Amino acid sequence: MKQILFKISSVIFIVTLTFLPASLVSAANIGGRTLFKMYCPCSASQLIVVGPPVGGLFMITPVTKLFDYKRVAIPNWNLGSALSFYVPCLIPVLVGCAPIGFGKPVIYEGTSSDNPLGF
Repeated sequence: MKQILFKISSVIFIVTLTFLPASLVSAANIGGRTLFKMYCPCSASQLIVVGPPVGGLFMITPVTKLFDYKRVAIPNWNLGSALSFYVPCLIPVLVGCAPIGFGKPVIYEGTSSDNPLGF
């Protein structure tokens, strides 16, 4: 019985992934300085605000591939790609966790050195 349920759920999962809207799996670009950074303990990620020229709200998750200096810090430069949908930044409250912001999950990102002037 468990094997049958596993096979059925696997088929449903594969069919769902096959017919997802393209807008969910398309990528958004990241390019700019880190203006704000906050750790999200319940979702094991970091919410970052990236400034111009291609900024926005982004989430550095445990599966994000970091290149170059691997340092997402203020005011380092970021350049990379993220998914086009938003995920919540969850922090602990009295009972459980609550969202305080939303960001696009980053697929991969390169960062500048600790010294933003480059020396």
